[in-house]
Amino acid sequence: MSNTTTASARAQTIPTNQAVPGASADPSQDILVTARSAQTARAEQRDAANIVNVQSAETIAKYPDYNAAEALGRIPGVSLSIDTGEGRFVNVRGLDGNLNGATFGGVVLLNTQPGGTYFNAAGRAVEFDTVPIGAVDRISVIKTGLPDHDAEGLGGSVELTPRSAIGRNRPFLDMTLGGGYESLRHTGLYRMDVTAGGGFGVNAVGDPLFHVVANLFRHDDRRGVDDVEAAYADQQPAIPGKAFSALELRRYQYFRRRYGATGEIDVTPDTGQRIFLRGSIAGYTERVWRQRLEIDGLDGSNGSGVVAMAATNPNGFAVSDASAVKTLRDEEEAHRNLLLQVGGEHRIAPNVKFDWFAALARSTYQKYRDRNATFSGPGDGANPAATFPITYDNTSGPNAPVFSTGRVNLADPANYLLSGISNQIE
Repeated sequence: MSNTTTASARAQTIPTNQAVPGASADPSQDILVTARSAQTARAEQRDAANIVNVQSAETIAKYPDYNAAEALGRIPGVSLSIDTGEGRFVNVRGLDGNLNGATFGGVVLLNTQPGGTYFNAAGRAVEFDTVPIGAVDRISVIKTGLPDHDAEGLGGSVELTPRSAIGRNRPFLDMTLGGGYESLRHTGLYRMDVTAGGGFGVNAVGDPLFHVVANLFRHDDRRGVDDVEAAYADQQPAIPGKAFSALELRRYQYFRRRYGATGEIDVTPDTGQRIFLRGSIAGYTERVWRQRLEIDGLDGSNGSGVVAMAATNPNGFAVSDASAVKTLRDEEEAHRNLLLQVGGEHRIAPNVKFDWFAALARSTYQKYRDRNATFSGPGDGANPAATFPITYDNTSGPNAPVFSTGRVNLADPANYLLSGISNQIE
């Protein structure tokens, strides 16, 4: 679990020679609204003093992405690190994600599980799959920093702008409902994304005094995976280069429930004053069932020597003493990000603006259970005597290797002995 509390205040001097399209002669009468259109985003990129890419809400809505990592992957120079079929971490300009910064509404985002980060498994890369896209109004990737940026983004910094009703004075409701069917496990998926808000009351200049927005997001997915993975034998003179050393058959079932609830209240007494209160809680829970059958000794390492070519199949191999082991896993975990923020913007002179905010960011990871059972099969561990012969062909059809174990049925539970049970919580 990680916690951080941030407080920030700054006075910003606005150059008098900086022209803003549509601005009045008196800057104290202007209120700047960050537009959500792709055209405005492109203009901002063009006029920026540094290298920045902006993805507007208008662009985000065109794609079926349901987490911030997937949306970030569509930005030039950003690549995804994918886990269980979804984007999780991002690299900016090819640099390790542990070297990039990330903020949500200007508040530093935290990593929920340092031990689960890629490469060194002890990093601080933010899991962007914990942020549902329904909580984001726009995305900015800053590839070159400026003096007022945090110095933690060597590769770049990602700013996720939360939903806001500023500029939308009438009540509005945006809703996305969807569903689908995954035929591999005959399971369904579900998505709900609802945003409502608007402007209310009247301030000193006749504009809305309050702007309120709230978003609810949920995405349920029951993904199944059937997979065959192989390890290859070392390049020894007597062992052909395509020989296996091990073969692993996997049957996985995932149930991921992604959720998010965000809200913001803005109070604008006049065009030069704004106070806001913002809150967000988002993350996901995931259950995993993993069944694996591992066949070892396919390179003759159990004692029979090298893998020999099968006489009946020039593309095949044969081993006389292979072994097998089965593992079962039942695991459930939760990732969660909580953010609370209060702040304001106050124009104290025509060319001077004072910004401030205070925030609490809290990221947690909890593994409720991680039960693992290991069953020693023929030739393995508690059942060492019953090795079995095997022939296989992984050359004729590389994507679908064929193997035969003769009279030994690796699907028969009677051929296995329980050798270990463990459970881990975190």
